[in-house]
Amino acid sequence: MEAGGENLLFPLASAKTRQYLAETASTMPTWPHKARLSLTVTDRASLATASCVLFESKLGNECGFLGGKVRIVDGNVIVSPKASSWGSYYAKRNKLSSFTVAIDALFQGKATIIRNPHEADEV
Repeated sequence: MEAGGENLLFPLASAKTRQYLAETASTMPTWPHKARLSLTVTDRASLATASCVLFESKLGNECGFLGGKVRIVDGNVIVSPKASSWGSYYAKRNKLSSFTVAIDALFQGKATIIRNPHEADEV
């Protein structure tokens, strides 16, 4: 018997501009795999897509709460946790306020995921 599902994506949130469509999704892992929160960006003109994994967790539902809201701002995709008690709990547990990914770098295959981009501003 073979169990699977680690590649099955559950859509969470999306944002759209004239140029891009950004979508987050999570996986529900089978043991011993980890759940993943992923980001996919589609260039609406060329239909080119690029993806990256934002977060991995041993808890299946954690990724779903961390991928709550998606925004596209100044060439970056910003993913924030859900505005709920569970979203706040998992964000605090992981010391996380948001993920930021530069769209150009993502399409070049050189995506850097920035966690808590405004943390330095708060000090």
